[in-house]
Amino acid sequence: MRIVIVEDDALIREGLSKTVGKINPEYEVVGTAADGEAGYDLIRRSVPDLVIMDIRMPKMDGLDMMEKLRGEQVKCKVIVLSAYSDFNYAQQAIRLGIVGYLLKPINLTELKNALEQVEETCRNEAQKERIFSRDSIFWGIMNGKLGTGTEFDDIVWEKYGFTVNDAASMFILWLGKEYESRKRQACQLLED
Repeated sequence: MRIVIVEDDALIREGLSKTVGKINPEYEVVGTAADGEAGYDLIRRSVPDLVIMDIRMPKMDGLDMMEKLRGEQVKCKVIVLSAYSDFNYAQQAIRLGIVGYLLKPINLTELKNALEQVEETCRNEAQKERIFSRDSIFWGIMNGKLGTGTEFDDIVWEKYGFTVNDAASMFILWLGKEYESRKRQACQLLED
């Protein structure tokens, strides 16, 4: 899981950066930032799975940064760190789709649980993406392995704008050994 840490307190930022890797060696801290503006730029560049961020920071607070990212459809998970147990902060953070709210000083067990929960959510979403990929759906239809079902049709309709029952035409284009060199040209012809 790729993680960005945005925290203005250098000791907490560096401590989190080291601790995350000790909790699970597969957790990769792809960057850290000391304020909201730098965090915003880092998140947009690195597209992490998870952002661990403070709420009160210089230049741009965490909630403003989150709101800006959500407005741009950046879909990373977010764990908020705060020294304040203010209900208004928590309420606004929940509205913006956070997955965890940890109070400072950070409890190692709570951090570990929050990271594992995010990892599980990311794993489930990735599996759902594979199952509901366009390729998977078309192969399932072609092989007669996909029937219709209300929930399945609803998800496919929401994601792609069609259902398994919709009429469709399909053809196969064989490019053989020329596949890599002709793939872009074939895709352009199909789009045209």
